[in-house]
Amino acid sequence: MLEQTPPSTTTPRQRLSAQWEAALVQFVVLVVSVALWVGWVFWFAAAKAREEGEAYLLDELAQIVRLAETLWPGQHDLLRQELQRHLTHVGYRTAAILDGAGTILVAHDPRWAGHAFTRQTPQLAALWQRFRTQTAPFWIVRNGDHQLAAFARWALPPTSKPATGEGTVVLWYDLTPRTVAARNTALAEGMPLLFAFLLLFAATGVWAQRRILIPLKQLTHALAETDPSAPQAHERFAQIAALPQPREYSELAVHIARAYAQIAAQHSELRLLARALETSPAAIVITDAQANLLWCNPAFTHTTGYSLDEVRGKNVRFLKSGRTADGVFRSLWETLARGETWQGELINRRKNGETYIAAAVITPVRDDTGTTTHYIAIEFDATREKALAERIAFAESHDLLTELLNRSAFTESVAHQLKRCHQSPEREAGLLVAIDLKGFRRFNDRYGSAAGDALLKAAARALTRCTHQLFDQESVVARLGADEFALLIPLMRPRATAPTSDWAETAATARLAQLRACLPNELVLPEPRAPNWPNQTPVVWRLGAVCLTAAFTSASDAIAAASLALARAKRDDLPFAWYDAQDAQQFMRQMAILEALQRALTTPDAPGLALVWQPQLKNGVTLAGAEALVRFHHPELGPISPAEFIPLAEQSDLIVTLGNWVLREATRQAAAWQRERGFAGTISVNLSPRQLVSGDFPPQLAAALAESGWPGSRLTLEITENILISAPEQAIAQMRTLTREYAVQWAIDDFGTGYSSLAYLNDLPVHELKIDQRFIRRLGEHPEGLRLVRAIISIAETFELRVVAEGVEDDACAAALAPFPSLLHQGWRYGRPAPAAEFATTWLAGRDATKR
Repeated sequence: MLEQTPPSTTTPRQRLSAQWEAALVQFVVLVVSVALWVGWVFWFAAAKAREEGEAYLLDELAQIVRLAETLWPGQHDLLRQELQRHLTHVGYRTAAILDGAGTILVAHDPRWAGHAFTRQTPQLAALWQRFRTQTAPFWIVRNGDHQLAAFARWALPPTSKPATGEGTVVLWYDLTPRTVAARNTALAEGMPLLFAFLLLFAATGVWAQRRILIPLKQLTHALAETDPSAPQAHERFAQIAALPQPREYSELAVHIARAYAQIAAQHSELRLLARALETSPAAIVITDAQANLLWCNPAFTHTTGYSLDEVRGKNVRFLKSGRTADGVFRSLWETLARGETWQGELINRRKNGETYIAAAVITPVRDDTGTTTHYIAIEFDATREKALAERIAFAESHDLLTELLNRSAFTESVAHQLKRCHQSPEREAGLLVAIDLKGFRRFNDRYGSAAGDALLKAAARALTRCTHQLFDQESVVARLGADEFALLIPLMRPRATAPTSDWAETAATARLAQLRACLPNELVLPEPRAPNWPNQTPVVWRLGAVCLTAAFTSASDAIAAASLALARAKRDDLPFAWYDAQDAQQFMRQMAILEALQRALTTPDAPGLALVWQPQLKNGVTLAGAEALVRFHHPELGPISPAEFIPLAEQSDLIVTLGNWVLREATRQAAAWQRERGFAGTISVNLSPRQLVSGDFPPQLAAALAESGWPGSRLTLEITENILISAPEQAIAQMRTLTREYAVQWAIDDFGTGYSSLAYLNDLPVHELKIDQRFIRRLGEHPEGLRLVRAIISIAETFELRVVAEGVEDDACAAALAPFPSLLHQGWRYGRPAPAAEFATTWLAGRDATKR
């Protein structure tokens, strides 16, 4: 993987094998041993010859001294003969008797008599002079390598002429014959021992070859010929370990076998790791300590466009785009310098010049001394993910159709301004305006939902343009739902202006007048436009305004107040309306309902909340299913109509919690009927748009189905067409996901009254259409309404959908619908919505009771 220094290509110097080296060493040891033995023999012979020569000369000196003292001078001829006799012995060179002055009295050679000793034998002159200075009676000393000189004192007889005191006996002896003899004797006696030594040495060499060198050669060849990474490499060494050889070699072979087995296993792991690195979707880069690139995987090439050969050895600065903040690089290197892993985002540049966002994790690699030797970087191309995250974040706070703030983000803005109002009530206030378009529903019904979407976009642009032209940058515009918009304009009293009690109302009135004057009477629909759309359309803006002051305690209260004012403007057909005391009374009632509803939803037994059930019958005869409807009883206000508390819950976050409670309770009750009474039909539950697009809804649905055991295939979730205006992409994606994962079915409620077009039926995973009851109730008096029913049924049959007719109130309606046998009937003609026990008694009296 990493680039490594290639091994030297120089041919290695040829060396001898261990066997040849051992043979050579044996030969050298043999030669040296024989040489040492021969040297020892020569030394021993020389030492023995000297020792014996000295002993012999000492004995001879004693004899000659006695002869000299006895025979001199009267029998000097006899004395000379004795000296000559000694000289006939092997080794003698000189024998002489001297007087005290060094004159030769008698010698082996008669011609020497009377002459000075130093003249006749100058080689011994120096030694004789040294002997005269000594007091010892005799002295034997070496003279050269193979000669001995012997000196002894003798006493001249008093009768000698001339009398000179002590004389000297001198013998000069050659040790060569004795040395040769001793040498020959030693050689003769030591040759058998040498031969025995040579045999032993040869046997030892052969044993070493067979027991040590040959097994070593086998191990060496096995090591040279076996690939350590091969899966079965260790088996060859296991076989070698079983051969007859020293225990240490067997143990060595066993250890090598184990090591090869580990190497093979590690190589297999490394091969897997290398494969994982090469196939990893993450770009992986390894650099040296100077950030020079050593290796990268194919994912890096795919991400950047650079191949490994192009960038090997280059500093990774070639990826820099210049758009990453300097602080990011400082943080990166400071973290790596501490030996820690850095994680963050870098803006890099591809080979083609494009920039991309790299989500990187960079780790330093240190050696045993703590020195950083390499860096490993793992990167993901997070460009798309970043864009998606930004889009998701945008979608969480904005309306995707108009790109204005959504209700949640707008509520946060109102809460922020309200906090400023509480902090500085004499200087801070705000104008909160709820806005809708009069006649939008008719426009949508006439031209279709796509045209309605275009009109909403044009309205959003007009509101945004007026806000930017007239007010400061802190003003915000939002879309709260359908055709309802909202506007927040911060108000601040100038410091030079004296505070008054109505300064905020005065400023708010002026800002509202400016806004109304700026809003256009016509809106131009943006491109692209369908041929049947108008290029521009007249509009009537309706506004509900409230002055945002410290009197409000929460942002939701303030927004509700503006909505109440807008509702009064719509009810009284006014261009605008201010929030007043009458609205406050209505607001207080609504707050009381919301507070009680919230308490009920946070209490385990949900006091005041209950489900009622209304049957759905095939052709008005066979029970096919039931719809769960929620009812609420206020502890003080009494029963609250769903038409009142459900819109209030829709305006707050309670609608999601309420919808989840209805879902859990409905599936629990239906599962109980299935166990106890054999209920085999489907159940229908209404779903609010906010509940559907909530990220918490899928786990809530999963929990309700899992806890109750009710099958998702027999659960129909009813939605209105309005959701296709507020969040079509989110809604469709969520519906498809839930259908795929839980097999739930979907119904379009109040079909024919909303904003959607038939095109949506192709996109939605819909299983059922519910005809709005306003079309059904009049069938007895206005039979021409059957044309609409017939058209809807035809559409449903085209898309293979079920159809439910809501609002079958009497026999006339039921009779009018009789020609449609596949139609499901629902309405008071068959029974009012009833509590679970009453419904079960009426419709589920027995396990097989499916008809009433």
